Amino acid sequence: MHRRTYLIALLFLCFWLVGCATGATTAEPTVEPPIGYPIATATMFAPAEPTPINETIVTLIPAQEPSPTEEPSPMPEPVPSPAVLPELAGLLYQSAEGHLYLMNKMGEPLFLLDRVALSANEASFAPDKIHLVYSAHDDLWLTELGSEEVQQLTNTPDVQEASPQWWHARPGVIVFHYVPLEEMGPWNGYIAAYDTATGETQIIAGPDERPHSGAALSPDGETVAYAVEDGLRLWRWGQGSEAFPLASLVELPGAFREPAWSPDGTKLAWKFYGEYDPATASAEDAVAIFDLEQETVQWLHPYTSAGGGEAFGSIQWSPDGQWLSVVNSGESERVSLWAIRADGSEEHALGRAESALWGPDSRHLLYMEWPEGSDSFMDALIKQFEVGGGEPQIVELPAGSWVQAWMELAPLP
Repeated sequence: MHRRTYLIALLFLCFWLVGCATGATTAEPTVEPPIGYPIATATMFAPAEPTPINETIVTLIPAQEPSPTEEPSPMPEPVPSPAVLPELAGLLYQSAEGHLYLMNKMGEPLFLLDRVALSANEASFAPDKIHLVYSAHDDLWLTELGSEEVQQLTNTPDVQEASPQWWHARPGVIVFHYVPLEEMGPWNGYIAAYDTATGETQIIAGPDERPHSGAALSPDGETVAYAVEDGLRLWRWGQGSEAFPLASLVELPGAFREPAWSPDGTKLAWKFYGEYDPATASAEDAVAIFDLEQETVQWLHPYTSAGGGEAFGSIQWSPDGQWLSVVNSGESERVSLWAIRADGSEEHALGRAESALWGPDSRHLLYMEWPEGSDSFMDALIKQFEVGGGEPQIVELPAGSWVQAWMELAPLP
C-alpha cells in the first residue's frame, strides 16, 4: 500500500513538471546574418517624418491577432559576397537561398531578413525608408531596418494576401491583392487596403467587380486605377468606384490592363490588348498613354502579338517621368523588355527579360534577362541599362538573385 501511494505521488509530480515546462515563455527567435554580411541598422538611413492619416477606413474585415512566431529554419551555407556597387545603393534583392539584402550608400550588401522566399514584387518600402512590408506564407509582414524582429500584420488562414504596395501619398496605407483561397484562379481576388494604424482591411475592388489587373496608386493619394473584364475603373478615396472617363477616346476592340500613373499624376498609361483575329491568329497590341489634363491618348510601341493576347505584361515609369519600361509577351519572344521614351522618340530592345526596376536617378534600369533555352532563375542574368550609356552591362549579384525594389537613400555626409 505504501509503495502504490509512492508511485501515484511520483506520477503526479511528473505531470506537474511537464505542465510547467509547456507553459514556460519561449524567448523570441533572433535572426543571424550569413557569414560575412553586416546587418542593416536604422542609423544607416535617413527617415522622413510620416504624415498621419485622419480619415476613418470602413472596416469590412476585422483585424485578427497574429499567430505565434515560427521557429527559424536552419541557416544554409553562406553565398559569396557580391562586388561593391555604389550605383546600386538602395537596391533590395533576394538571394537564391531566400535571404533579403539591401545595398547601402557605398553599394555594399547589408543583411535584412532570413529565408523569406519572396516572389517578384512582393516587398515595398514605406515613405520613411525604414519600414518594409512584404508578403510571405499568404500573409503580410512588417520589419524595420536595424531590427531583428518581424511583425505579422495579417493572419487570415483562408485568404492569400500578396503584392503589397505602400501608398507613399498615404503613409499609413498598404494596398495589396486579396484572394480568398476558395476562389483561387485566373482573375480572381480583390484589391484591398490595410490601415497600419488600426490593423483594419478595406476592400477597394470586389466582389461585385473583379479586377483584371494590378492596382495603380495615384501620386496624390486620391485614386486607385485598375481594369475589369469590360472596362477601366477608378476608385476614389472616400467616394467609391467609377468608370475611367477617357476610355471613350479609344474605339478599337480590345481590353486594357496593367495601369501605371506618371510620377506627376497627369498621365495614366495602360497596356492595350487588341481583339484576337482568328484569320491571322494574332492581335494588335500597344501602350496607351492618357493625358488627363489635355484629354488625349498617345500610342507607343504598337506590335502584333502571336497567339492572341498576352499572359502578362507590365509598365513602369522612371521617377522623372521621361521613360517607361514595358514588358511584353508574345511579341518576338515569350517575354520581351523595352525601354521607351515617354514622348515616343526613342526605344531600346533589352531582350528576353522582365522584373524591371528604374533607379532613383531615372538613368539606370535594372532587370532580369533569361538566357536562350532556360527559364531557371538560377541562370538569369541581372543586367543594367543606362540611358545614353551604350550596351547593357551585367551586374555582379550572386547567381539566383531576384531584384525586389529600389529606393533613394540619403546622400553621404
